[in-house]
Amino acid sequence: MMFARFVLAGLWRRWGSTALTLLIGACGLAGLILILWAQTALPEAVKARISETDMVVGPKASGLDLSLCCALHQTPAPGLVSLNSVEARLSEPDLKPYIRASVPIALGDSVEGIRIVWTRPDIVGFYHARLAQGRLWTQPMQMVAGAQAAKTLNLRLGQTLGSSHGLAGEGEAHAARYTVTGILAPTGGVIDHLLLSDLGSIARVHAHGPDADDHDHAEATDGHHVNAVLVSFTSPVALAAAPALINQSDTLSAASPQLELARLLSLVRPVIYFATGLFVAIGAFGALVLTLSLVQALNRRARDLTLLRFMGATSLDLSLTCLAEALLIVHAALVLGVGLSLLGQSALTHALSAYGLSPRPGLPVDQWPWLYGAALLTACLSALVPALRLVLTRDDEGFRA
Repeated sequence: MMFARFVLAGLWRRWGSTALTLLIGACGLAGLILILWAQTALPEAVKARISETDMVVGPKASGLDLSLCCALHQTPAPGLVSLNSVEARLSEPDLKPYIRASVPIALGDSVEGIRIVWTRPDIVGFYHARLAQGRLWTQPMQMVAGAQAAKTLNLRLGQTLGSSHGLAGEGEAHAARYTVTGILAPTGGVIDHLLLSDLGSIARVHAHGPDADDHDHAEATDGHHVNAVLVSFTSPVALAAAPALINQSDTLSAASPQLELARLLSLVRPVIYFATGLFVAIGAFGALVLTLSLVQALNRRARDLTLLRFMGATSLDLSLTCLAEALLIVHAALVLGVGLSLLGQSALTHALSAYGLSPRPGLPVDQWPWLYGAALLTACLSALVPALRLVLTRDDEGFRA
């Protein structure tokens, strides 16, 4: 008990340097934990959002554009393609064995920033979704809402709502109105954030619009032109062959969303390495501050330590006070760092929810042993200099500053 009180009293007497060391160490640990979490949680969140879509077939465009637009639904449509030509290509003998299901989508309008997808009822099965309320559409201008879209817009069955051009929710409003006939159950995928309607709705909404010639989907008023066709494969082997076969066409291009987004994440890897190095440097700086703080405390408490020597304490006993102080500070920094990292994860999760991504906050349990071991090693190394100074001081000499 006396030993614990002595250690705590020493920390309290230099509360300023203790708080600074604690804050620096906690920030370094929080940053490392946040990076370790993001490296696994973000790719998993992206994969969950696009897991049903193995390939996107559309007009000539970059694979990343097709993936961001038609799989993640985050960017404007790159253009139009003939639905008949896509379906004919997918039914040819070199591709047909790979195709498990396909569904066309046309894009261009939104409701308060939530994208409307004109498509076929098959899209519900394509995304492995099911109805929670109501029924699927049976004619144009009927709408089925994804779970999150219905929650955001506070939709109910039978409600009517208008749409506007573009994704920002600030485009020109259309006079025609949709009627909500169904609401889907949550799936955790992209369909939760979409509003679905029949391909025939395009003609009803834009046939007489003054801006019809300016829309990306203006040519699609007959339902025979779409922005893309989503495809799922019968086997993962098709990922290597099918897109390459389609890209040989003069008018069509294909992309695998999983591969394109993996490439995008690989471009971010240097930033991750830099951030990791930065937070490691912050942790190392915290260890240096801790070492200097312990040495300074040793000099300030010279009389106390000398008195303890006369009372029978050995140099090894006194050196343990330095180690105990270092371990207390490091464990406190670890607890505070975990708390800060969880706050950072919650903030990042909230920000990404606007893009339909839902990473799950948590601690990198599989990497926790080495992270905790590194924290203990930091405490031992920080206490090494003052501890050696005490141990090397002969008991009969007492301690001199």
